Amino acid sequence: MTAAGVNAPGKEAERFSPSAIRNADPDPVSTSKRKTELNDLALQVAAQFSADAISPHLTVELVRLGELIGLFAISMAIFLFYVSHGAVALG
Repeated sequence: MTAAGVNAPGKEAERFSPSAIRNADPDPVSTSKRKTELNDLALQVAAQFSADAISPHLTVELVRLGELIGLFAISMAIFLFYVSHGAVALG
C-alpha cells in the first residue's frame, strides 16, 4: 500500500480487477473431497435452537398488542363506570 492508501500496481491490485472476479471460482470449497459432518453435540445444540423459535420481532409485536388491548380495556372501564354515570347524573 502506498501512503495514500491505494494499492500499488502489481499482483495485489489485480486480485480485485473485474476480469479476475469474472474468472474466479464461485465456490472453491465445494471442490474439496473431504466430507464434513457435525458431531452429536453440535446436532443436539442445532436442534435445540431451531425448534419452535419465536423471533424477537414477533415477541415485541405481541407485547405491543397486549398493551393496546390493556389500554382499551382500562379506557372502557373508566368510560363505563365514571363518565357514563356522571353524564346520567348531570342530565
